[in-house]
Amino acid sequence: MRRLNALLGSAREEHLFTVGSIEPGSLKVVRRALQIVLILYGCILAGRFGVTSLVLGPAWTIPREAVTPFLDSEYKWFAAVFLGLGALCWSMVPRIETYFPQLLILMAFTFAGGLFRLVTVFSLGVPERPAVVANLIELLLPLMSLPLLLRVRQQSNAATT
Repeated sequence: MRRLNALLGSAREEHLFTVGSIEPGSLKVVRRALQIVLILYGCILAGRFGVTSLVLGPAWTIPREAVTPFLDSEYKWFAAVFLGLGALCWSMVPRIETYFPQLLILMAFTFAGGLFRLVTVFSLGVPERPAVVANLIELLLPLMSLPLLLRVRQQSNAATT
């Protein structure tokens, strides 16, 4: 047992338990994880809500014959906004640590949107599967991302002082 402890001790000293030169929990690892989350979030916003809605309009969620010109134009306007939000997410990726307030607002409104979707569940019933999946993402993504964001902010503030 002593020999194993000695071996593990020397391995730790030589950083054999690190990924490349990045120790788990370091700013680089946490920052990269948050960047990946933000890229994926941008893809969801721009792809699922932006491009799909621009191309198909509301016809991908309701029967084509129920689509009115007003509904189609509103849907496509919101699709353009979602494309913009996706692009905004991607633009924050390179210097993610400098966008703490903006990311906090984005997470707060995403979570709030998920809570508002729950109103539909309780008032009208459970929606179709895509809406349930979107609701789970809206509720879980901010909760999972917040610790990463706080860690990046804390570590980048410590690095600058």
